[in-house]
Amino acid sequence: KDSPLTIFIHFPALSLDTVWLDRDMLLLDGERFHNILKGAKNLRGVFLGHIHRGGVQYRDGVLYASVASPIGQFSMWPEDQRGAAAEGSGCVMFYNLVTVTEDATVVKEFAET
Repeated sequence: KDSPLTIFIHFPALSLDTVWLDRDMLLLDGERFHNILKGAKNLRGVFLGHIHRGGVQYRDGVLYASVASPIGQFSMWPEDQRGAAAEGSGCVMFYNLVTVTEDATVVKEFAET
């Protein structure tokens, strides 16, 4: 049996349902990258940054997860046309604790002041 596989990338591969992020922040050829991954039976998750927000997306059996930034979070409403700092963000250290087992991936977000 293949060992569990995790992938770490900087840019998000797929649409995040926000106009400016989908226009300006995605991995080049992200759909192609995703199509390669969706066949991997041992893939436990793709972990990413760059968007300064924590979030989870699950598509075609592939888990994508990001963590918030301690510098500040970007606004991510679907209709946002450009990036802006989200109200009240910053000065909190965020991190994800990721547990990978043979049959599960658990992502827990933590914040420390």
